[in-house]
Amino acid sequence: MRLSLIIILSLLVVFLIPAELSAQEKRKRDKREQKEPVKLNYEEIKKMVHLGLYIFTAKEIKPVGRSRISLISNYYEVSVEYYDVYAYLPSFRRYQPYSIGSNDIEVEGKLDQLFIEEKDSRKIVRVKFRVLDQGAYIFNFTIFENGYTELTLTTPRGSLVTYSGKTEPLEPEVDQFHD
Repeated sequence: MRLSLIIILSLLVVFLIPAELSAQEKRKRDKREQKEPVKLNYEEIKKMVHLGLYIFTAKEIKPVGRSRISLISNYYEVSVEYYDVYAYLPSFRRYQPYSIGSNDIEVEGKLDQLFIEEKDSRKIVRVKFRVLDQGAYIFNFTIFENGYTELTLTTPRGSLVTYSGKTEPLEPEVDQFHD
């Protein structure tokens, strides 16, 4: 009786523990795959910028004279679709304790005064443009080879805010009526 109990327990250990370990490894691998961003090289970044189809997702904000603040959510972004620009970014006042209500920066308009500079030696693409929406917002992107991006935004009041995050290509919208 005791021997059969030991055999049954050892068989359970032999078959159940490896199955649990492989399930844990699979969950970890799935999480890694979900977190892994789109890998871009320098040529793809240049193409993406010249096509005018990309989206910047802000991960950190750095107000002038302050330290970086991590952004918890992923919905702060700047999307560029040809000449249409939509930006929804936090302003520094949002993170001050006495701030009441939303002080986010929301810009929607047409891209104006586009300037693209490619630095092949450092594999950096700089993009600068402005959007006229209740004043001139000046966007200055520095996109590195891996897609990491620094965005400096100048608001109509002249204040500077720097954001860091990731820039990825946007898929063009397909018109369902014209194939």
